[in-house]
Amino acid sequence: MSKRLILSLISLGLISFLSVLIETSLNVTFKDLIKLYDTNIQKVSLLTSMFLLGITLIMPLSTYLLNKFNTKKLFVFINILFLISLLICVVFDDLNILIFARFLQGLAAGIALPLMFNIVISQAPKQYLGFLIGFCVFLVACAPGLGPIYGGFILKYFEFKDIFLFLIPFMIIAFILGIFNINNLSSKAKLNIKEYILIIFLIISIILSAKLIYFLPLVVLVIYLLIKSKSEILILDFRFLSGAFIVFLMQFFALSYSLILPNYLIGIINLTSFDASKVMLAGSIMAAILAPISGLLSDRFGSAKLVLLGVIFIIISNILFYYNHDDLFDLSINYLIYASGQGLAMSSIISHIIKLANDKTNANTFINTFQQCFGVIGVVVISQVFKDSFELLASIKVLMFLSLIMLLLFCFVFFKRNLN
Repeated sequence: MSKRLILSLISLGLISFLSVLIETSLNVTFKDLIKLYDTNIQKVSLLTSMFLLGITLIMPLSTYLLNKFNTKKLFVFINILFLISLLICVVFDDLNILIFARFLQGLAAGIALPLMFNIVISQAPKQYLGFLIGFCVFLVACAPGLGPIYGGFILKYFEFKDIFLFLIPFMIIAFILGIFNINNLSSKAKLNIKEYILIIFLIISIILSAKLIYFLPLVVLVIYLLIKSKSEILILDFRFLSGAFIVFLMQFFALSYSLILPNYLIGIINLTSFDASKVMLAGSIMAAILAPISGLLSDRFGSAKLVLLGVIFIIISNILFYYNHDDLFDLSINYLIYASGQGLAMSSIISHIIKLANDKTNANTFINTFQQCFGVIGVVVISQVFKDSFELLASIKVLMFLSLIMLLLFCFVFFKRNLN
């Protein structure tokens, strides 16, 4: 592995890390923002869901953008867009403008994230594919636990706008690392306008149906039109799709827990934002550490056992959350178990299904796009269940059901193969 490859991944990983750091740091500010702007948690949660929507809308274009533009020029554009969005958040004091700025940050992250994984797919030695995917996951996985602590720390000692201001120097570091180390990537992708519009309609209809069930027939209609048009994004192996949905549900879980846990501790147990954020720290550190380790192990020994163990850990954690949720220590242990499962399974399942796909670039675009889409769905669904009354148990029931779905999907991916 070359030094330039690692530094290029770090530069793009840093942008993705900062995106998620902002996303999760804002979760502990919701109670303060609800009072500040005299609104509700559904409106404030748009700071997260609009960011994820920006990511989701741009990701289907990522492969085409790599073909259309020089990779370094695209990298410069990402940095400028992200920097402008940070400055907007610092300068303006209007919730709607903040939501728009978060959407811009989503567009920047929506190019940076698949670009990082495309670099791995195109430049990584085959024997290190799982490890480098795990390394990329590690760069982003650090953020969910550090985000709430960062947000709580800023609220305790500084002003809300400083959440954005203090990240500008890190953007400069990311720019310097990337501009000297990122190599130009080649792509032969062409833009199919009809397919892109259908994909956008699919994403929007899925998100809307998560809130309003009568949009579900629209989801079915768009999928039918994509199949009829022989869309490349849907011509994928059934086992690949089953594994991809495990990834999507894990994103659903990650965004859901980063929303409900800090706000439950702040709203019900009456902890400060800073103290509430500590519940996720140990778990997030564990998930980040396990990401490259599990990727490396999957390269050497296969993914099945790691994914199964991860899913079992997630199921156990949901059961523990349901019955033990009144004590800060218990919640920390529960989240540690959940995050360990996430850390064991995520890199392993991604590297496994990428290896299954014939068109790895298209598979990467598919995974990244709908992973973020399910993140939006997670925020939309859980914010409705959680509500302003902080309904933790109702939210955990939803997550418990979905964790069992993940176990079923695991069987679809690995059932016909030996556990190796």
